[in-house]
Amino acid sequence: MTQMTERMEIAEKIEHAKHAHHDENGGADHGGMNKRIGVTMGLIAVLVAVCAAWVGAERNETTRALIQQTQVSNTIAAASTRYRTMMNEVEGLRREDPDSVTEAQKMRYISLALDYRKERRIASAWSKSYTPLIEAHFEATEGYEKAQVAAEIAIVAASISLLLSSRILWVLSVVIALGSGVQMGITYVHAEHHLTEAQAEIEKQKSALQLLRKKMGSDDSDTEALDALDPDGSRRKAIEAADEIRERTVQEKAKAQSTPPAAKSH
Repeated sequence: MTQMTERMEIAEKIEHAKHAHHDENGGADHGGMNKRIGVTMGLIAVLVAVCAAWVGAERNETTRALIQQTQVSNTIAAASTRYRTMMNEVEGLRREDPDSVTEAQKMRYISLALDYRKERRIASAWSKSYTPLIEAHFEATEGYEKAQVAAEIAIVAASISLLLSSRILWVLSVVIALGSGVQMGITYVHAEHHLTEAQAEIEKQKSALQLLRKKMGSDDSDTEALDALDPDGSRRKAIEAADEIRERTVQEKAKAQSTPPAAKSH
């Protein structure tokens, strides 16, 4: 009887030892799992912050490009005014006394009119070249926003996996976070390609306009032609004043459009 009791006690101790060993291993696994989930959540939080920063940067670039396009549009208006004024003067001379204008003056007037027409055309192309740039920034904003949403979903899944100690949810959060990173990479490569092309076209049109204006400004016969059409300079002063007013109006409108509603209320 005593031997039987001793055997039962020994068997009971062995069973307790097995359970204790199992509990220790389970606790270690649980702690390691929580640590991995915590690290994952930290990395995903960084990913969310990076996505948010890119979204903000692209929105700012979109606004800046819109303002620049508005300012270039003002250049078109100024070029159109100069061209129209030139043609009005030519028409006036033609109606009054065509014979009073020498052949050299006629050629100069025609040259000026063609230069102003070309200036207007290049300025228009310069303004239109901003459209692909604006679209590229807008598409990049959308792409980074998608990546940000995916990263936020991933961090929620990781949080739930920590509460439930679920390995499946943890793996799912990692997969979603990787998808967010891939989306960021694709958006960056796609945006850089289109932005580079758009910037090159903008610089091309800008350089063409600067070259034309340099050519127009380097010819001394410009002054002679203008003096012949506007001896006292009153017309030129009126046109310059109108251009300045128009320029200020456009800049004020662009500034008002770019100002956030909250700032306006203050």
